[in-house]
Amino acid sequence: MQQTPFSGRGLAPCCRARPQQCPVQQRNAVQRSIHPWQPCVPSQIRSQAVRASGASSNALPQPAAAPAAANHVALQQHQPKQRCVAMHSTAVMSSATSYTKLSKGKAEPLGPSKQGNAVNFAVFSQAATAMSLVLHNPSDGSKQEIPMNKSGDVWHVAVEGLPSSNVYYALRVSGDGGWETGYRWDKTRLLLDPRAPLVAGRRTWGQREEREEFQTKKGSMWWGTFDFNAKFDWGRDYERPQHKLRDLIIYEMSVRCFTASKSSGLSQDKRGTYLGVAEKASYLASLGITAVELLPVFEYDELELQRWPNPRDHMVNVWGYSHMSFMAPMSRFGTPGCGPVQAARELKEMVRTLHNAGIQVILDVVYNHTAELDDKSPYLLSMRGIDNATYYMVDPSQFVQLLNLSGCGNTVNANHPVVKQLIIDSLVCYVEEFHIDGFRFDLASCLCRDSKGHPMTTPPLIRDIAKHPVLSKVHLIAEPWDLGMYQVRRDRVWQVP
Repeated sequence: MQQTPFSGRGLAPCCRARPQQCPVQQRNAVQRSIHPWQPCVPSQIRSQAVRASGASSNALPQPAAAPAAANHVALQQHQPKQRCVAMHSTAVMSSATSYTKLSKGKAEPLGPSKQGNAVNFAVFSQAATAMSLVLHNPSDGSKQEIPMNKSGDVWHVAVEGLPSSNVYYALRVSGDGGWETGYRWDKTRLLLDPRAPLVAGRRTWGQREEREEFQTKKGSMWWGTFDFNAKFDWGRDYERPQHKLRDLIIYEMSVRCFTASKSSGLSQDKRGTYLGVAEKASYLASLGITAVELLPVFEYDELELQRWPNPRDHMVNVWGYSHMSFMAPMSRFGTPGCGPVQAARELKEMVRTLHNAGIQVILDVVYNHTAELDDKSPYLLSMRGIDNATYYMVDPSQFVQLLNLSGCGNTVNANHPVVKQLIIDSLVCYVEEFHIDGFRFDLASCLCRDSKGHPMTTPPLIRDIAKHPVLSKVHLIAEPWDLGMYQVRRDRVWQVP
């Protein structure tokens, strides 16, 4: 299948979706929620703070009785082949903080994985001096903290007796050195695992909930979760459409905006959702559309601009160019109140429906920066507090240490081996698990720089994507610029030597 070296959107005919009541006039487009839905599941969770207080905070909690055994899907143990385990179940977690035994665990694969009767948690942090796994039971707000072990640059622990789904977890990370080192340690803040397959938090679009434990400036609390139980049936006669890139007629749209208006003719529970897009498959096909390009569908916080007083604090981020995770699908594009497990399933249902209509699905992916912003208005969510100098481009010799080649406060250190593998695993996950047909890389020139922001002739990330047995076969479209580099017609960057 043909690749497009550093091409813009214009190479294939493109019909841009302009839905009513969704005037988007800037790159990180924002607007108020059109339909403030009520959650399907009321939030009655009381937050309970977990405080780090020296050695006592790392004491092992007493094991509880083992929950009933659950079926599981074994993950591959080889890190580069790690699969995104967005399997599906709607069961409510009864005792996610209950377990029967702790063991040292393994350093591979990174993220949560099922290993025998245990769930293994493994997280990379070269510079951290301590890391704890925090388990959370949303039914009663309880939390339990478990110290992790270190092998090389990976922290890990195995927990037996946990359910195979709907376990909420986060990380507490400590390290040495202050601002001058380029690291941003904060042991009071619970952090999201960069490889969490799913993200749990707010369940209803644009509405704060008690479960978020929101704090002004600091923002909301988000939990990693997973589901090793159920499988998705793509259908006996299902086939992926096979369109060449040069033949595509691409309709670019926001999942939220496309059907959020009453003019969509959909029931309220489908407006602005994956299932809402699926309902319009026949309409899109009637236009002659052969592919949809979806604005970002990775998990993001649509209320991020309302964390602190600022000129845009009345707005809601609709377009979503501000990820907190490269692995987890946006849960609030699911049926209102359904949660991350069901939302991931509905994303697959949307893809299946579009494919059955002969329409391919391309994702707009943002690997150049994250929602953690800058040092002026930081949103400490995940990578910033786990290993800032690994995941981001940082120059401690400057007063403004975070390189801002994205124009969004930070720049992901995409060619660091660990970060590069995270991005590749994210892409492979969406091709293999969600059957995505291609990707449009936002500000792709950021992905062609080294850790200090210098342009690279043969960026390792781009080279590995071009050579990858899975990714080399899907559509690859690049936005060929960032705030310091313009790379139109730099074909050789994407070519395989």
